[in-house]
Amino acid sequence: MFTDRDEFFIRAYNEASDYDINSSLTINNYVNHDFSSLLYDNKIIINVYDMECHLSTEEIVKLSLNGQDIGYIVSTNRIDDPNVSLSNFTADEILFIWNIYKKQGLIPNKLENNFLVIYQNHAEIYFNQFYGKESPWGGFNHTEYTLTPSKKTEKIYLSDLEIKFPTDLNLMNSKTAINSNSIFDLFLKNYHNIELLFNLIFLRELRQIDINNISEANSIYKKLNKDEIDSLKYLISEFTTNKIILLKLIIKSFNDYPGITKEILYEYGKESSPVKDSVVRGKFNDFIEKCKLDDPGNIGEYLEISKNKKFKSDEKSFIDFINNFIAYFIYRIRCSIAHKKFGEFIFSENEESKNFMIDISLPLIKNTTMEIFSNHKFKVIFSE
Repeated sequence: MFTDRDEFFIRAYNEASDYDINSSLTINNYVNHDFSSLLYDNKIIINVYDMECHLSTEEIVKLSLNGQDIGYIVSTNRIDDPNVSLSNFTADEILFIWNIYKKQGLIPNKLENNFLVIYQNHAEIYFNQFYGKESPWGGFNHTEYTLTPSKKTEKIYLSDLEIKFPTDLNLMNSKTAINSNSIFDLFLKNYHNIELLFNLIFLRELRQIDINNISEANSIYKKLNKDEIDSLKYLISEFTTNKIILLKLIIKSFNDYPGITKEILYEYGKESSPVKDSVVRGKFNDFIEKCKLDDPGNIGEYLEISKNKKFKSDEKSFIDFINNFIAYFIYRIRCSIAHKKFGEFIFSENEESKNFMIDISLPLIKNTTMEIFSNHKFKVIFSE
């Protein structure tokens, strides 16, 4: 139904387009299955929500099909002012606002999302062949993604560890990780800070030995190109000392998220698992259960429980196991995120999975990284 408000939008749009105010352009309604939009000046408006970072620009992004432009994405001017007039917007933005008014009966003062303008004569082919499949070829979404709720962190605990970023790339990676919108991607970005060191640590060690010490050089050289899990074990065993917080995270994982934890570590376990042997696994589970009850406060108390449960009887074998288990746990979480394939545990986009990431995975990788980056021997290796 044509209203005085439509006349108002027509005049605003025509003025912004430098058209004659009395232009004979007509208003229509475009409908395709469940989609409908205002149709004016041969243009149809389609909402665009998430966009890949390289598409976020103040300039329009053209859509080309067989060498012909069929439309373009508009990154909106998100003005948030109840007193703003339509003269502050471009012609396409006015069309976008008009479209909202036709559907909702209100005029927004803030443009919440970007949008795609499709020319009318190309609309059918776009809706029939491309609409709803835009994310892989276009890097944007017409459907608004609704985040699954997850718990919020309410307190940040400052660390007393004085870290040193070994490389500028580690520093940059740490900074850019903060921009991750996905809790799973955030874990991977933090994991990359350790992954960067897998061979670099040995190259740095080679630089510090006497060039005539062939035996030591050869020993270090053999460590190059180790398997990823072995490299992770090496970094954790060589450059982490405080196991208490990591042990508590392991126990919390079995206690608060037994289903996810056992699926990652047991059901989808690999040959590198330190508990692949059923007897060792049984004793380890007994150790975990006792730790839940006693809540030990130092490494000696953990070791005493281990002895009583006939798990590990001396400190060295106990610490070696913990180092291997932490490395394996971190690596299995990493694979579960990075590999979407059969034979791997696959995280869901549900609340429990995201809470597991917040409570267990992120603290595990962050505390491990902090331990490594603050280790004195590690700092010496990466000193000038």
